[in-house]
Parts: sequence; C-alpha cells; structure tokens
Amino acid sequence: GKELIFGKLLPGESRSWNIKFDIPKWVNTRNDRVDMKFFISDDVEIQEYSFDITTLGNDKPLFAYNFEIVDDGRHQSTGNANSRPDTDEHLALVFNIKNVGTGKSDKTIVTLKNLSGGSVYLEKGRFEFTDFEPDTTQTAAFLFKVNEKNINELEFELDIIDEVFREVMVSNIDITGLNKIEKYTETSGSVIVMSDTAPIRGGGNANPPIIAYTSKGSVFELLGYNNRFAKVKTGPGKAGWILKDDVTINKDKITAADKFTYNEVFYSQPKINVLNTPLTTNKEEITISGFVVDSDKIENISVFKGEDKVKLLTPNNNSQEFSFKLKLDEGINVFNIIAKDSRGLFSKQTVTIRKSDLS
Repeated sequence: GKELIFGKLLPGESRSWNIKFDIPKWVNTRNDRVDMKFFISDDVEIQEYSFDITTLGNDKPLFAYNFEIVDDGRHQSTGNANSRPDTDEHLALVFNIKNVGTGKSDKTIVTLKNLSGGSVYLEKGRFEFTDFEPDTTQTAAFLFKVNEKNINELEFELDIIDEVFREVMVSNIDITGLNKIEKYTETSGSVIVMSDTAPIRGGGNANPPIIAYTSKGSVFELLGYNNRFAKVKTGPGKAGWILKDDVTINKDKITAADKFTYNEVFYSQPKINVLNTPLTTNKEEITISGFVVDSDKIENISVFKGEDKVKLLTPNNNSQEFSFKLKLDEGINVFNIIAKDSRGLFSKQTVTIRKSDLS
C-alpha cells in the first residue's frame, strides 16, 4: 500500500525513490509477492512488475523453570527453615528461569498470580529481565505470607512473557500436602549419597518439586532434617532436600562443599522442530514434517490453519515425529503447530507457505 511519487520524467531521464519498511522482530520466516504498478498522471496504468521477498525470522527464546520454597532467611524470607508455610512467616517462592531457546529475550516479564484466595497474601509478584541470553538462568524470588493455620495446598499461576517475540509460558504451580507437619531440626554435619541417582528437591514438604539429581558418593554439607528429608547446601546461598533413604547422615563431621554432582532439572515447554518446508509452491497440498520433544509426556499436537484445527495427534510420549498433509489456498497460508505436555505447558511453531501459480 505504499506510494512512490516520481514527478515529471522527460524521455531518457531517470529518478529514484526510497521507502523504508519496518519488520517486527517476531515475524516468522516467509515469502511474499510484491506487485509494483506504474501509472501516468491520469491514473492510467502503463506497466506492472512483480518480485518476491523472503523474510528470515529471528531465533527466538524458549523458557523453562524449577522452583524452591524458602523460609530460612535467603531471598528476604523469614521463618523456621522447614520450607513449609507457617503463619507470620515471609516465604519466598524462588524460581530459576532458563532461556532454553536459540534467541535472546530483550524484555522478559515474569509474574506470579495467587490462586489460593485470601489465605495467601502475595507481597512481591513481578520481575522484569532484559537481555536474557540463551542458555542462561535468571532468578525470580516471589515473596508471600500465609494467613491460615495448617494450610494444605498452595495454588499459583506462573506467567513468563517475552514482550518482543510474543513468546508466552503459563504454568500452574500446585504445592500440596502441607498440613502434614513434620518436626524440623537444624543441625550441622554432612551427608553421603548412597543411591546411584538421587533427586534433590525444592522443599521438605509432602510434594516438593525436583530441582536436580545427584549421584552416588556425593558429599553435601548438612543443614537440617525432618522425618523424611535431609536439607543440604548445594552451593553459595543454595539449598535442597534429599530423601533420608538415599543418604547416610553424619551429624558429627562437617565436610567441605563442592564434593558432589548437581545436575539441574528444568520444567520446559515442548520443543517443536519443523523440517525443511518450501516457502512457496504451486501445489494444491503440502506435507509438513518434524518432531516434538519434551521432558514430560506430550499430551497432544495440534495444527491450526487460521482459526480452524485441521490435524490432531495424542502421542502420550516424551518425543513424537509428525507428518501432516495440508491443503493450500491461493496466496498466504499460515499454519500454527501447537504442542501441549502433561504439565499443561505448551509451545507454538508457525509455518507460512505461499501458494502461487507463478512459483
């Protein structure tokens, strides 16, 4: 819809005109046909010229997280260090957020919504990160108080939004079994991991999230314990909980840190990989192939053409190949492939194909 005004041109005379087009960072790879029509002053068309422009999409961010329940003085928290919400405590829900995509997030907004009603007062619920590079981690420590004694469940919604690329991650955070009160004892000493692979968790309650795995022979500094878990130091300003069944506790000997393996675990959006697909074609239909991988089981893979769902797979596996035959209309066809996992996390990949008889 742009107009180029050249003015009067005498025979043999030439003149140039430049127009700048702004392309948003979030635009996906696509091919467009550009038509140029030349008119003389009385709106009579004298010539038409067409050419193709290919826009290459930028690498985009993709997010993953784990979290820890903190009430031991870290991240502005106050409490008795048992990772269980008690009244009059200021707890921190500490999220480690990782960019597992291939592109930088210029501006990332992370918010936590309280879904537990009046029993929870959220004191700090928003963080903003800039220049969030791939394969790096940022920390968001949300502060809250619990106004109810012996609360059994906490419900939150975590939203991670990239404002430039429009990438969104939404996850429900449910922490259950909190009314089972276990006596916590602060102490010193060390623990030795006896299991081949032992999960390290982000709390000592009934249903704590796994944040890492460690291996047999690892030695941690002991911070305390309850009936089921030993709380250990996992690094400067960091802690985790390991099942007592997986370790041997020595309360008399303090061992230096950094004698352990710590393989961090993140809950991530499904990764959608689309194999090479032509940007233009003159065929009536096309095959889009690729695969989806995820740390959790993939619940479904849907393909939308505009607002219409045209394909559906329900794999119930951690990885799934796909190959869809899709009909094309004349002009631009936009297909959105959406994958959702058993945790409720989803991701989207857009494929744009132009059908043209001139291809």
